[in-house]
Amino acid sequence: MKVPAQMFRLLLAFLVVLGSSASVLAREVHVGKIVFAADGKLMISDQDDTNEVFVVAEDAKITRNGKAARLTDLAQGDAVTVTAHRKEGKLVATEIAATTGK
Repeated sequence: MKVPAQMFRLLLAFLVVLGSSASVLAREVHVGKIVFAADGKLMISDQDDTNEVFVVAEDAKITRNGKAARLTDLAQGDAVTVTAHRKEGKLVATEIAATTGK
């Protein structure tokens, strides 16, 4: 069975778009302690003592101790769970849930 060239190109284009969309939508969850939170950036130290830097999305949902917060409300040492995705090689935080360091 021969597949027409035009159909093959259309299928290939569809697969490329589908693959690109899936990688953008892939969510990652990171857990650690806040090192730095300001100027649209968040740095955390994860469980392996490796620092990870995030660009915070403008519409990111940020909470501290279960209440709505701003990035500047977060403090060094707060425990944090960050939901992010990779975009153009950077981690983009879309949800940040911090709890006061105790």
